[in-house]
Amino acid sequence: MNNRENIALIDKCIFSGVLIEDIEDMEKLVKQNLLEINTGKQKYLTKTMKEFSCLSLHDELIDRLKAGVYFKNLNTYGTLQTSIKDNELSNLHCYTVEEYKKFLEKIKKHLLGQYGITVDFSYLGLKQLEINRTFQLNGEFNDYRRDFKLLMAQIPKGSYLTNQAQFKDVSNNKGYVYGTFYAKSGKKQYLELKIYDKKRALLGFVVLSENWVRFELKLVGSAKVKRELETNQFYELTDEKINKWFNKKIKYFFLDTMEKWQQKRDKRLLKLMREQREKQLKNWITNTIGILQDKEIAQDFPELLDVEELLPIIDKLGLKAKRLYKVKNNFKKRVAQAHSTLNNRDDLKLKEVLDKLRVKEEIETNEADSSTDHAPLASHLNEHIEPLAENLGGMPKIE
Repeated sequence: MNNRENIALIDKCIFSGVLIEDIEDMEKLVKQNLLEINTGKQKYLTKTMKEFSCLSLHDELIDRLKAGVYFKNLNTYGTLQTSIKDNELSNLHCYTVEEYKKFLEKIKKHLLGQYGITVDFSYLGLKQLEINRTFQLNGEFNDYRRDFKLLMAQIPKGSYLTNQAQFKDVSNNKGYVYGTFYAKSGKKQYLELKIYDKKRALLGFVVLSENWVRFELKLVGSAKVKRELETNQFYELTDEKINKWFNKKIKYFFLDTMEKWQQKRDKRLLKLMREQREKQLKNWITNTIGILQDKEIAQDFPELLDVEELLPIIDKLGLKAKRLYKVKNNFKKRVAQAHSTLNNRDDLKLKEVLDKLRVKEEIETNEADSSTDHAPLASHLNEHIEPLAENLGGMPKIE
């Protein structure tokens, strides 16, 4: 895997705390239906003392920029929604924190050059954040479906993620369908986990020869972001914080649980084979395979990924060498004849995914570049907003 496959990166964000400092030509934006000046009693007041009711725009670089005054509580707001838009690879490879900061600077220059809008992003809060790792698979995503079903089914109950094995075929903006596994912890402030076919998700935008999977964690709600990352202020985030949090979640959801599951599963398989040999020695191999297949259908995830997983467990049955060889060979023959799903080395596919999810404790990032001093934040914030506060009759609320 290349370096970007080994680290957690940021894609879509929804920011609060956007401050509109100035709009050069308000009439021009009104004519473009981007700005409303007199549609409400309460007005947003810029640093240069210009008033407007509502600003809303989006283009090829900005998903959505909105600013105005909430009708109910009369608080001002400024929000920005962004996502990665690489010209060659779309959002296959997302951004580090430092790269996202540069992306925001690009947006600032774009707003000024394209619309004559001067903004201040110094105090961005996070209302929503997508963090992911995207890496190549050795085969097609659909070939790993049994493995992903198993992974989702073993997510710990203590995670509060519901619908662990939920699978959907999702359509992208170009109408192409791709498979996605979902799990979600709530309705308003929540964590969402997704595993999906990134190669097909990008069809219509870019054609990839390699097979890619994305493991994505999305935090929704500023309070949820703060609980999970210990801050919801964008400029307090670092690549180290992002990676430590993401890797801890992956370890809890998948790596630790799969290790425990495999140990317990092996004991169940040994018990099952002993019971079937005692019940009916003549057909115990066929019966064992049938029970495992029926169980997979009933619970919608596999108990056995491949017949090869049974072979070291058969060694524990205490059979003599000649009989042991014959039993193993008969298991392989029966599976090859009538149970192809247990003969695709899905066990090796699972090992591949788990190995690629494991990362070094120390993540090589551009932390050296993250030494930009944004402190003292409170002092700078007050200095910037005091002129606005005097004119608005109170401090604007930055969410």
